[in-house]
Amino acid sequence: MKVLKEIINRLKVFMPENKLYVGVWLFAVLIIVGFNTQSNKTHKFVGVTDSKEVNINSKHAVVIKSVNVIPGQPVKAGQLLVELEREDLRQQINEVSHNLEKLKAEYKLNSDLTLNLKSIKPNIQKTANANSQDGNVESEALISIQIRSLENRLAFLKKEEEELYIFSSFDGHIGFVNYKNGESASPFQPILTMHKTTPTFVRGYIHENISHQIAVDQKVTINSLSSKQKVIGVVKNVGTRIIEFPERFRRSMDTKIWGREVMVQLPKDNSYLLGEKVFMELGAGSDSGIQVIRRSLADDEAPVLPPSFNLIPIQRGTIEDRKIEPSGIVYVKDYNKFLMVSDDNKGDEPLIYLLNADGQLDSHIIKVDGLDEIDDMESIAEDERGFIYISSSLSPTKSGKTPKEREIMVKLRRDGLKLSVVSKVNMYKQLNKLVKDDINEDLDWVKFLTNKRNTKGMKLKDKKDDLRIDVEGLIIKNNNIYLGLRNPIKGSREVVILQISNSESVFAGNDILSNQVSIWKRIKLPVHRETDRHEGISDMMMKDNVLYFLTASNKHKNMGRLLKTGNGKEVDAVELVQFADYKPEGLAFDPVSNELIVTFDNNEGEKLYMATVPLN
Repeated sequence: MKVLKEIINRLKVFMPENKLYVGVWLFAVLIIVGFNTQSNKTHKFVGVTDSKEVNINSKHAVVIKSVNVIPGQPVKAGQLLVELEREDLRQQINEVSHNLEKLKAEYKLNSDLTLNLKSIKPNIQKTANANSQDGNVESEALISIQIRSLENRLAFLKKEEEELYIFSSFDGHIGFVNYKNGESASPFQPILTMHKTTPTFVRGYIHENISHQIAVDQKVTINSLSSKQKVIGVVKNVGTRIIEFPERFRRSMDTKIWGREVMVQLPKDNSYLLGEKVFMELGAGSDSGIQVIRRSLADDEAPVLPPSFNLIPIQRGTIEDRKIEPSGIVYVKDYNKFLMVSDDNKGDEPLIYLLNADGQLDSHIIKVDGLDEIDDMESIAEDERGFIYISSSLSPTKSGKTPKEREIMVKLRRDGLKLSVVSKVNMYKQLNKLVKDDINEDLDWVKFLTNKRNTKGMKLKDKKDDLRIDVEGLIIKNNNIYLGLRNPIKGSREVVILQISNSESVFAGNDILSNQVSIWKRIKLPVHRETDRHEGISDMMMKDNVLYFLTASNKHKNMGRLLKTGNGKEVDAVELVQFADYKPEGLAFDPVSNELIVTFDNNEGEKLYMATVPLN
C-alpha cells in the first residue's frame, strides 16, 4: 500500500494537464492491485474426482473361460465378473474323488467282514477268527484315517474350484478388460480392473502460495461447474513436497504452476462422474446445499408371447455321469446364470446346478451349507432382496408316507457361489395341522385342501392318513409365499395357487395362522382335445404383474403347456405353447435375451433339454 500511495503522490503533479488519462491509468492500477490482493486471500483450489482401482486376478495360472463384463459397464456387489478354468484342478478333483470312493467301498467291505466274523459261533477256529477280527479293526482304523484325509483334501480342492468364479465385492464399474475368452493368464496378472460406481475422493492441487493454510481433517466445500453439485469433503492427506500441476489445471500450456497435492474424501452419496473437474474452497462449515441426482425407471409394459419355442440340448460337460431330473430353475442376475434343482439326488443331497443360457451345465455343483438332506426338490425362487428359496414337494412317496426330508422349505443366503441356510420350515407339518385342527371348515382353502384327500365324504381329521398336497411352483414376492399345486381339481379344468402372507414371520420360526393362508388364484385352463383333465402346475413365475406358469400331465409321461394369466382371483388362462413330447418342469425369465426359459424332466436322467420362448 505504501508503494501505491507513493505512485499516487507523484501522479498528482501531472493531473492538471491530463486528468482523464491519469484517472484511467490509476483505475487500472487499482484493479490489478485489488485483484492480486484478493487472489492472495482466496483459499480456492482445483482437483479431479477419482476412486481406487482394484485389480481382479488369480493366484494360479488359468484359462479365461468367460468374461461377463465389458469396459465401462456398471456392476453390483456379488455380480459374476469372470469364469476361469484350471485343467490341473479338475484332474485333481477327479483323482481324489475316485480314490475316496474306493476307500469308502473298502471300508464298507471290511466292516461287513468284521460283522460276519463276530456273528460266527465259537469253534476250533476261535483264535484264528479273533486274530482276523483284530486285523480288520486295524485296517478299518487305517482306512478311516485315509478317508478323512481325502475328504479334507477334496474340500480344499472344491474351495479352489469356487475361486474360479470371481464376483464383484462392491458396487462399481469396469475399467480395463485385459483378456479374451480362451486366453491364458499368468498368476496375479490383472484380468480386469474395477472402480467404485461413484468417486470416493478428489485428487486436488493447491497453489504453493496458500499451501500452508490446509491441514488433514479440514472440511472443504466442493463445487462442480458442469453438474452444479455442492458437497462437503474432508481432507485426508496433504503432500509433503511441492510438485508441478498437471496440464489440465494450467491457465496456459506454456505457464507452469506449482503446489501441493491434496487428497479429499467425498461423501458416499455424491453423484459426480469419475474424472470430473471440481473446485474446492477451504473453511466449509455445514452440509447445506448438497444436491443428489436420482434416477427413476418406468415400468415396462406386459409382454406378449408368440406360440413358438426353440429346443436346446443341455450339455452336461464334466458331470455327464450324474443323474439329473430338472424340476425348477431361477435366473440370478449376479451370476448371469440359472440355478437349477433336481427332484432326484443321490442320498437326498441338497445340490444346486449352474445352468448357462446356451444350455451348458457348469462343472461346479453347489452344495447348500447347513442342510444335510432334502428330498424331492421341486421349486426354487428368489425374492426382491436376493434370498433364495427351495421347496420340496410336500407330497407323499409312492408308499403313501411323507418323510421329513420331503416336508421342508428353506431360505438361503447367497454369498458368491456359497448358499447357506438362513431358516428351515416344515411347511407340510404346519399346513397339515391347520387343515386338521381348524374349526372353520367353510374357509375356501380348508375346504379345498380337505376335498383333495376326502374322496368318500369323510372328514380329514377323522382319517389316519395325512394331508396330500403337491407343491411344484414357488414365488416369494411382497412378503408373501405363493404355492403352485400340481394337484388337479377333480371334474374341473382348474388349477389352484395358495398364498401364505407374512413370509418374514414364517421364516422367523413362527407358526402359520389360519388367517395367513388363502387361495390366491383359481385358474381355469383352456380346453384342448389333445389334453385331458389331469393337468397340474409344474412351475410358475411373475413378470410385470403377469403370471406365467407351466402345467404337466399327471397321466401322460411327456405332455404339458406354457400359459399366462393376469390379475384376479378366478381367471382364465391363455395358452402360449403346447409341449406334446416333453414334460415341462422349470420356468424362468432371461432378461439378457428377453426370453422365457423352460427346462424339461424326461424322467430318465439322461437326455436333458431346455427351450427358449421369445418375448415380443
